[in-house]
Amino acid sequence: MKKRPLPYLEFNRGERNAAAALVFVCLAVFLAPEIGRLLRPETSTDFSEIRQAVAALRESVSQAGDGLADGETQLFKFDPNTATFDDFVRLGLPERVANAILNYREHGGRFGVPDDFQKIYTLSAADFERLRDYIEIATPENPPAAAQAGPRPAQNFPFDPNTATTADFVRLGLSERTAQSIENYRSKGGIFRQKSDFRKLYLLAEADYLRLEPFIEIAAPTAAQPPQPITYGSQPAPTKPAKNRLDINRATTEEWQQLPGIGTARAQKITYFREKLGGFASVTQVGESRGLPDSVFQEIKTMLEMGTPVFRKINLNTATADELAAHPYFDKRQATLILSYRAQHGQFRSVNDLARIGAFKDAAWLEKVKPYLTVD
Repeated sequence: MKKRPLPYLEFNRGERNAAAALVFVCLAVFLAPEIGRLLRPETSTDFSEIRQAVAALRESVSQAGDGLADGETQLFKFDPNTATFDDFVRLGLPERVANAILNYREHGGRFGVPDDFQKIYTLSAADFERLRDYIEIATPENPPAAAQAGPRPAQNFPFDPNTATTADFVRLGLSERTAQSIENYRSKGGIFRQKSDFRKLYLLAEADYLRLEPFIEIAAPTAAQPPQPITYGSQPAPTKPAKNRLDINRATTEEWQQLPGIGTARAQKITYFREKLGGFASVTQVGESRGLPDSVFQEIKTMLEMGTPVFRKINLNTATADELAAHPYFDKRQATLILSYRAQHGQFRSVNDLARIGAFKDAAWLEKVKPYLTVD
């Protein structure tokens, strides 16, 4: 009998049936999803609100990346060694970048040439290129415009280094950088107890100390208000009379600096936060200011009062998404939801109508934003 060359290619009837069944199963597995899609009825879902929220989020991320504040950016000549927190924000830099610049200067950092501004690691390349032509760094050969007429002569007068202002130190002939270092030292709890303590400032030249030493007059410790003794059965006297308290909605940056633990940078951040809010609705909100330690706030809290109410409110019936999102207590998503609700249900009759928006279930947040809203 002739031997077949490839006997393993031959199948009996049972093997052929099994192979056919396997092919049928494979086809069923692969075709089942497609058949299911054809048999499933089409349903339409309204994704309009989600698309609006996503578009708003993309817009906010884009604006944050550019470091531009909505409608507040101004370009002007500035010296990064002396510009204030508000100056950097007006230039369109985010608050975190402005804080980074102030921290860099407080630790002794200085910008010698415009390209040094790139040392701030949180500063984007786009912002640096946008601001580069506006950077003017004062040098002995190129003093700032205000100083073109020559340096102001130093004035000698009695002063207490624990209470003198930055302007006082500049009048005494100290540089603004040295005056700022004294403010920073005091804001961190530093106290000058005797004349020689003033000499320990690392930025203070020996010649300046010798010139000013005869004019240093440090108030005796008894001049400070001693701790109140505990008296049972009577109400303890307040730390400061109410008439001497600081009106949190009217106080200037200079007035904030008169409080213990508040230097130039912290005073600027408090007033900037107040302007963004439209005014403080309570004294406790001062403690929300960026960079203000709770220990400092607890110390000054009794020296504050809300003598003037909130001075700027947002009209829920006319505000745009950008106007709402510019407020510290709202974000783009919340602003979009408010406008969508207004478009679907008409004008708000009351600020309390915000609670009808399903996403706004946080009662504490609603109470927090109500003082800043109106429907008139």
